[in-house]
Amino acid sequence: MKNDLDSEYELVLNNTDLDVKIFKSNELAGTRALHWHRHIEIVLVLEGSVTFNYESQTTVLNPGNFIAIGSGILHSSSHSNNSSIVLQVPVTYISHYWDNPENILFTIHNNYEDKEYHEVVSLIQEMFEVSESKYPGYRFKFNELLLRTLFHLFTKYRQRGILIDSIHDKRLGEVIGYVNNNYLQTLTVKALSEKFNYNADYLSRIFKKKSGISLGRYIYVVRLAHVYFEIVNSNKSIRKIFTDSGITNIRLGTKIFLEYYRSLPSEVRRQQK
Repeated sequence: MKNDLDSEYELVLNNTDLDVKIFKSNELAGTRALHWHRHIEIVLVLEGSVTFNYESQTTVLNPGNFIAIGSGILHSSSHSNNSSIVLQVPVTYISHYWDNPENILFTIHNNYEDKEYHEVVSLIQEMFEVSESKYPGYRFKFNELLLRTLFHLFTKYRQRGILIDSIHDKRLGEVIGYVNNNYLQTLTVKALSEKFNYNADYLSRIFKKKSGISLGRYIYVVRLAHVYFEIVNSNKSIRKIFTDSGITNIRLGTKIFLEYYRSLPSEVRRQQK
């Protein structure tokens, strides 16, 4: 969930004292470009809201809601100012307890009458507290809580009978990385498909299936992420920021900016003063 727009594969380093990574993420409003990792990522929102897009699904998390994203799943997110607990569990850890954990897709509904849902929320919160406390034997306790959490995820929220086609298609990852690094260039589906040896129609379909948005919209979202960064971190005029980021239709750019950031560019700038 870090703002690293140049990376389509997110390298995750575990906590040095644990077999997983757990931390509290405090973010300003923004977006996270499409990426994937070889971990299962669990996010519990404490304050604010986070919207995840993956496998043609959109999930909005409000305080007390969580999500689990499987290994190899292309996903992106947009968020208001928020605070969340993030837990990233390597598939190598899970493989001791479950066969082929890299091929799991989860379906989790924010059901407030769901007993297991509430228990997972409590387990994630307690895991974070235990990881911070470091009292004698805390690693035993942490792993007890982690295994209970994974038990619920894999037995209740796993989509049965589905083996996902994960992002081990290296070429698709290369397309994403190329867009992230070359967003100022003129980018079209046709040109990208030729560069990476895809059929243009197939590239459009597989990208939409994996990300939930079209490739053309993704290019626009990457540019808007840079617009947001410049609005917050520079004194350039908003019009110049849009054009410098490759967006010449300011009216359309402003409309889509409002859709993703829930504020007009001018409002974002005022909030930073």
